[in-house]
Amino acid sequence: MNIADRLKSVIPDSQFAAGKKEIVLRCPYCGHTSSPGKKHMYIGVSKDKPIMYNCFKCEAGGLVNRNFLELLKIKDLSLISEIEEYNKKMLKSKPKAYSSISTDERIIKYKDFVLDDRIYQEKVDYVNSRLGVVLPVWYLLELKIIFDFTFFRRQIMQVLGATESDYERIQREYVGFLSINNTALIMRCIKPVDKKFRYLIVKLSENNFTKTYSIPAQIPITTDKVLVNITEGQFDILSVFTNLSYGANGIYMAASGNKYPNVISLILSRGIMNMDLHLYFDNDDAGDISMRQSEFFINNNIQFFRGSSIYFHRNESGEKDYGVPLSKIKDSVRQILWCGWINLIRSLYFFFLNISLIKEVTYGKIPRYYLCWDY
Repeated sequence: MNIADRLKSVIPDSQFAAGKKEIVLRCPYCGHTSSPGKKHMYIGVSKDKPIMYNCFKCEAGGLVNRNFLELLKIKDLSLISEIEEYNKKMLKSKPKAYSSISTDERIIKYKDFVLDDRIYQEKVDYVNSRLGVVLPVWYLLELKIIFDFTFFRRQIMQVLGATESDYERIQREYVGFLSINNTALIMRCIKPVDKKFRYLIVKLSENNFTKTYSIPAQIPITTDKVLVNITEGQFDILSVFTNLSYGANGIYMAASGNKYPNVISLILSRGIMNMDLHLYFDNDDAGDISMRQSEFFINNNIQFFRGSSIYFHRNESGEKDYGVPLSKIKDSVRQILWCGWINLIRSLYFFFLNISLIKEVTYGKIPRYYLCWDY
């Protein structure tokens, strides 16, 4: 029995279509339809092509992987391994043709879910006022910002234990951000509210759950050096993207409570090592800790950064972070430098001396080099 037959046999209430080139089933993301006979998800099982899925109702789609198969409650480990190996083989066989295929979680298409003008315009105005820009709603939707939570109503009520009135308030007063692999929905209240209710987090999937938010991007595989920006919060990275980088192509990620080294590790795990890496830290104790953790991680994994330039940023305008308009940003930048013998010394004495070799970069001036103690 081939992969297609085996896969169909373990998916309940599924059937072949298009001459056995597709398997039709109910979508596990948007739920079952009211009519048992209607199915909207298709899994392509054509020969010599990656096995992919797509829902024509909610437009969730992506590469069939272990997480997706487990979501379908498939427990045949040999079949799961065989499908993953087959997909790896197909992606490697034609790297140019399949370079844009994501190996991550599902790709959620939520752009059709927009509230009535009055409600969503208030949310759009809030986002734009935070950033000091005027961006249309369609552009903000491209950045994985959620204004209408209809698509996620069931998860919000289940995970948060929300009542109908709670959900209606969330719908009116919160704006959302989808995490990098669509496993989390981070919602921010646009009204004055108690600190513990300022952010609400809904876990959309148990598999590879992360709160890290990323602005969607396509990085050409021929890029010599990838621009990477990491901040703490979602509005920080949106401001860096719109106000400082002016939408330059690159990777833009908000740690969202995760440690910066974990976010950097995620990027390294994707095979990206030649980077212009920019780390933006908050002006508080947590920001100080993040800076020290990042420096420690970089110095102890120096072999992964030999082709990279790394910069530490702080907003010296008096604001807490970068989630503000450009007029409230005074960007202070410092570039970390390495050379062989200094790396050896620092590896031996880092815990005792905590010394950093820093190059201070000030726009329009000659850089100055200095040693900084207890940085």
